[in-house]
Amino acid sequence: MTWDRRGGDRLIRVWIETVSTVTRARFEAVLQGSEGIELVEAPARADVVLREDLPHECAGLPTVVLSD
Repeated sequence: MTWDRRGGDRLIRVWIETVSTVTRARFEAVLQGSEGIELVEAPARADVVLREDLPHECAGLPTVVLSD
């Protein structure tokens, strides 16, 4: 996690990893505009990964899996 220089608050950088562009758009819609959340364009810049299924390998980042 990084510090947000604007106010000293915590900023969580999130990488969304999905196969479906529809699912990705839904995740983005929920997270965009959320205070303290920044969507990043590469997993190397992320603090946490948001996925729609279980990962085959652990990349070393905290991972959140949303499934039905």
